[in-house]
Amino acid sequence: MSGTVFRPEIESFRPQILLTWRVMWTLLLLWVIPGVLSQVWHMTTAPVVNGTVGGDVVLPCTFTHPQQNTYFGVITVQWLFRRSNAMPFFECKMQNITQRKPYRCLDPESSQRFFIHDDPRESKLSLLVRNLTLTDNGDYYCRVELEYNKFQLKSPTHLNVTAPVQILSLTWDRTASGSGNGSLCCIAEGNPRPSISWLLSGQEEPSGQQEVPGDYQVKSSIPYYTQHQYTCRADNRLGRAEASFPPRASCLSVALSACGVMLVLLLGVVAVFLLRRRGILRLCPSDNRCEEQTKPGQSCECPVYANSTDLEKRPERSDLEEIGADEMELVYSVIHITCPSLHRLPHVSTADEGVNYASVTFS
Repeated sequence: MSGTVFRPEIESFRPQILLTWRVMWTLLLLWVIPGVLSQVWHMTTAPVVNGTVGGDVVLPCTFTHPQQNTYFGVITVQWLFRRSNAMPFFECKMQNITQRKPYRCLDPESSQRFFIHDDPRESKLSLLVRNLTLTDNGDYYCRVELEYNKFQLKSPTHLNVTAPVQILSLTWDRTASGSGNGSLCCIAEGNPRPSISWLLSGQEEPSGQQEVPGDYQVKSSIPYYTQHQYTCRADNRLGRAEASFPPRASCLSVALSACGVMLVLLLGVVAVFLLRRRGILRLCPSDNRCEEQTKPGQSCECPVYANSTDLEKRPERSDLEEIGADEMELVYSVIHITCPSLHRLPHVSTADEGVNYASVTFS
């Protein structure tokens, strides 16, 4: 007689066997599922990054892919600007080798302001942007290409570059129509875009006609009257800038001008001192003073002839008529040399009366 034979001892262990199988399947799933989930494309970026003009920023980007631990091919890193389908403005390639040698992923055709900040072999594609300008504002897209596939997020990283306000120009347009002596035009730039106000001799005036010539610029014009001084004031949340017309003389320029005058005077005094010391420049007193101021045993600087100072006066026409025709062709000059005092001159003979002789010593 056939039939199923049940053993009471086996039936007593049935709950323990089922529990054991359930635990084994649970452990197996916990081991397999993370491995399966990790074998998919995934990229992480930042929605917004802030920077300042002239500074540096890093646009973060990391990724994983199905062959994360077995891929040894070429990794191509690309960054796109403003549009997700735009041509890459930065691209670099490197081999995903296991040897961890220092290597920097560079784009020889890109601007020297852009670099990959990390190592793409470690799934890090962050972009370093140096010396920020206002034109760097916008959306950036991170893309990676492997030999078997490529991946790019649809959502970009928005770079917001702020800039303190600065006045680019303040000009006078003499040909402008309207009241006054033409108009003043002030152009300011900053991010956030600044606002412009005018001061007339320290008092605030209406802002005048305003235009927006660019994304980060503002332009304002106001009638100009020459008898007043105008100040263009530009503000944004990062600061304020001012410019005046006509330009004000700064304390520094006044101080420099005064120092320049003093320096010229000092150089003149030094030059006179050096010329006199070398004997190039000599000062000669009048004849009477020369004789009075000379002490015994000293010489003075005076003319050779006591009446030589008369030659410094230009002869009158009546005097020239009394001179012979031959003498009118003569050229008279005054020569100053070192000579002894006039009262110590040698005695002159009777035949040469009226002529003064002097011993001349050239120094």
